Amino acid sequence: MVCSPSCDCGTVSDFRGADVLLADLSDETEEVIGDRGYDSNRIRLSLAERHITPCIPLKKNRKSKPPYN
Repeated sequence: MVCSPSCDCGTVSDFRGADVLLADLSDETEEVIGDRGYDSNRIRLSLAERHITPCIPLKKNRKSKPPYN
């Protein structure tokens, strides 16, 4: 699957724009790749509810460590 790119200001947190990006994913999406800016419980839960595997590295200061491969 190919996703259309989305741009935001460099000063805007990735976390703030994630809802818009996630809403646009097709039902066929199996995996989402993102940088550490997308590492949040809310984003991971949203993806899990749609049976989408997150490929997002953990933030260095994260206290709970979900599996990441």
